[in-house]
Amino acid sequence: MKIALIQPAKPDDKSSAAKDWNLCRPLSLLYLSCAIRNSPLHECQIFDLEQIFAVTSDFCVEKMIMSLNFDVFGVTATTFTRHEAISVIKLIRKYHPSKKIIVGGVHFMHCDVDTLINVPEVDVVVLGEGEKTIVDLLDALHASLPLENIKGITYRNDSGEIIENLDSELFEDLDHMDIFSPSIPMDYPEYLMGSKQLIPAVSLMTSRGCPFKCVFCAKAGMKYRHRSSQNVIKELKYYVNQLGITAFNFIDLTFTANPQRSRELCQAIIDEGLKIQWWCETRANVPLDMICLMQQAGCRYIVVGVETGSRSVLERIQKGVTLEQVEQLFVHTKKHGIQTTAYFMCSHLGETYEDAMETIRFIDKIERMYGVSTTLQPCMILPGTEIEAIAKKSGALSASFSWSGEFHAPENSKLGQVTTIPLFLDGLTLEQISDILFKKNKISAIHHRYKDISLGYFKVALEAHGLIKLSKIVLDDLYTFFFKNRHFVDK
Repeated sequence: MKIALIQPAKPDDKSSAAKDWNLCRPLSLLYLSCAIRNSPLHECQIFDLEQIFAVTSDFCVEKMIMSLNFDVFGVTATTFTRHEAISVIKLIRKYHPSKKIIVGGVHFMHCDVDTLINVPEVDVVVLGEGEKTIVDLLDALHASLPLENIKGITYRNDSGEIIENLDSELFEDLDHMDIFSPSIPMDYPEYLMGSKQLIPAVSLMTSRGCPFKCVFCAKAGMKYRHRSSQNVIKELKYYVNQLGITAFNFIDLTFTANPQRSRELCQAIIDEGLKIQWWCETRANVPLDMICLMQQAGCRYIVVGVETGSRSVLERIQKGVTLEQVEQLFVHTKKHGIQTTAYFMCSHLGETYEDAMETIRFIDKIERMYGVSTTLQPCMILPGTEIEAIAKKSGALSASFSWSGEFHAPENSKLGQVTTIPLFLDGLTLEQISDILFKKNKISAIHHRYKDISLGYFKVALEAHGLIKLSKIVLDDLYTFFFKNRHFVDK
């Protein structure tokens, strides 16, 4: 059977959140396509609309859908792209009324029944990791067999009844999953995250799952598994030696979830002599001795989900870290020259205005003391999260709410957020959230301005004394020394 795998375009949204969208190769579809191509019965082609719209504005999705000739269509989506995906699905049904439509991805897997009820064009929802499920499903469709024994799907049977099958098993040994290297699109406009320069990069998955249980995350508690260091090195060497690519985005949910394995991988990169640079996401409670090793292995950019500067909120959202651990991490990333970004949210469960102000004061401190870049956004409700369950129970999400229905919250745009995702409003009002975001943006702007001006003066003075090779790290230390006690927000 011939299957088209489609990634929808990103929303046409003018918010700052949408503008900050990082374009990445569609790894999930690439892994699916590799699994499909290993079967002699099936053929596969990927249509990445996000990438197409990133490089051209003269493109008509409807004409593309109309021209396709496939037996089956597969559409993926995140919650941010769900409406774009549904629009594609409706076009497929319009022009290919007899073809099967399968959906999957991190959004649809958490609202499978909702999707089948409210999007009648969809035939099957694939749940969880789909590499084995998609092949089993295509085999059954090819042989006109019933779908009742296919694990990991929810589907609509011939009578229109929605059937929820048993869950599929997770892949325990990721080394046995195919690496898609030979089929990767090399002309993809993807760049090293965190860098201000446009450095061509490739996204890489070295693990799946996350053992931690943050209440706002749809993948909280998903069983953690990782590839062996040797297996990852094999893929890295392919890109470096065969394709000349030396920059990578490790898109694991938490790169350091297994510290021993992370050490082994970093040491293997060093031992292989791979001259690469990379970006990753980590947690604040990473063993501090790892930071030096990560830097030696090429880590240049780290993202850390701090979430809040309030100790009580940290406990409430089950983050499992302390503010002291956060600061110690930033001490070490600054020491070793790793550029660090800290993610924060406001409007957490039970958060008060004073709690949010603690976050603002903490942001002021870490930007001033450690040169950390920060982002702050309101907490959003996403399907499959504990926050969603709380919102439904409290009535914040009405009983009639559907993730497949039209949703537009114009007030979100005033907060710099996409308008298609509901905000979690618990202890804070929209006006308070707006005030908190204004204060954050103000202190960050002040820090950037003071730092640029101060470092400019420092550099001129040092050059006048013949110290022109003084590193940026030392200049940052000078800035911290002169401004460490100057607070830009009320205590």
